[in-house]
Amino acid sequence: MGAAVECPLNRRVGVQGNFATGLVICAAGMALMSLVGAENGYGLLLVALPVIGIGNALAMFTAFNVILDVLPASQTAAGTALARTLQQVGSLFGVAVMGSVLNSAYRSEMSARLAGLPTQVIDVAQGSVAGAALVASHLPAPLGVALFGAARDAYSTGMSDVLRVSAGLMIAAALLIATFMRRSRSAYDPQRERRASWPDAHAAAE
Repeated sequence: MGAAVECPLNRRVGVQGNFATGLVICAAGMALMSLVGAENGYGLLLVALPVIGIGNALAMFTAFNVILDVLPASQTAAGTALARTLQQVGSLFGVAVMGSVLNSAYRSEMSARLAGLPTQVIDVAQGSVAGAALVASHLPAPLGVALFGAARDAYSTGMSDVLRVSAGLMIAAALLIATFMRRSRSAYDPQRERRASWPDAHAAAE
């Protein structure tokens, strides 16, 4: 859906506005998803996930088309490969940084719930939800159920922190793009020599 409306929006608001709008929409979806708790149903997810998808499509396809637009037609395959490489590298850094945020929040939330347990047990339970579930299975029923519930709540809190940080970074990126990126509709100017769009170049690279 986002990809379908990207070209018409570029003609109306330009590459800069389209890029920034996509990031803001994606940030709004992430902020909405951060409200989901361990005991919530799927209602918020059904709303938040499409919003994130639309915003991501607007921003991603605009970014790729901007990259390809500055290259001559003979270098579109190389540009596609470079864009995909940058996407993968960015994903790796994102997973590392956001994983650290999640782990820090989870351990902080769990530390108060594990007082009195042996150190090795605490390390296992603080390591992951699976570890907490393993520890909970060896505890008496009331304590085990309480520990597993605490682990779910801690993980939910950590994911909410990750989503809020991600939303904040996207808003900051949108502001930087709106302030410093050159206003242009040239990627979709019919008077210019046609260059391959991202879907065309992607198919050629395959």
